[in-house]
Amino acid sequence: MVKVEELRIPLPLSLNEYEVAHRFMVAKASQKETQTLAGATVQVEKREQCEHPKFGSGTYTLKKYHIHKKLPGWMKPLVTEKKAALVEESY
Repeated sequence: MVKVEELRIPLPLSLNEYEVAHRFMVAKASQKETQTLAGATVQVEKREQCEHPKFGSGTYTLKKYHIHKKLPGWMKPLVTEKKAALVEESY
C-alpha cells in the first residue's frame, strides 16, 4: 500500500492575481528576449478568447518566432530570414 502525502503552501494572493502576474512575467521575459542583440523577434499574429471543442474556454494565440539571428554563423547563408521562422499556435 502506498502512502500519499499532500503539502499545501498558502500563497499571499488569489488565483486571479496569480494568473495576471504570470501573464505579466511571461510578457516581460518575451520582451527582454527580443530586446537583446542576438534575440529572436516574436510577432503575435492573434490573441483572442476562444471556445475549444475539446479543451473548453481559453485564449487562442498565434505567434511567429523569427530565429535567423539565433542560427549559427555557418547556417545563416544557407537559410533565408523568411524560412527561419517558427509558428506557435496554442489554446
